[in-house]
Amino acid sequence: MRIIVPDQVRQPWNIPLAKRKSAQIEAALGPVAKFVRSRRAKLGYTQGELALRVGVGLRFIRELEIGKPTLKMDKVNQVLNYFGAELAPQSLPREQ
Repeated sequence: MRIIVPDQVRQPWNIPLAKRKSAQIEAALGPVAKFVRSRRAKLGYTQGELALRVGVGLRFIRELEIGKPTLKMDKVNQVLNYFGAELAPQSLPREQ
């Protein structure tokens, strides 16, 4: 039995690779994913090359760049540190 999920509910990491649209992926990316993707592209690295240089798996880089919401922070920081950045707490604006 196959379950069909409506398009508005599906996330890029749940959509088969052949059916993903770049606009769909770009819309779902968070700031960390966009940062890593753009920095990697500026350096001209493939995802595999970045994974080797940073010391993480190719799958992790792929999941990070498509904005998977559940990733290990230590590994995310490992990738960000390669680019001279890190995750840090940030205060959220409060409504008065």
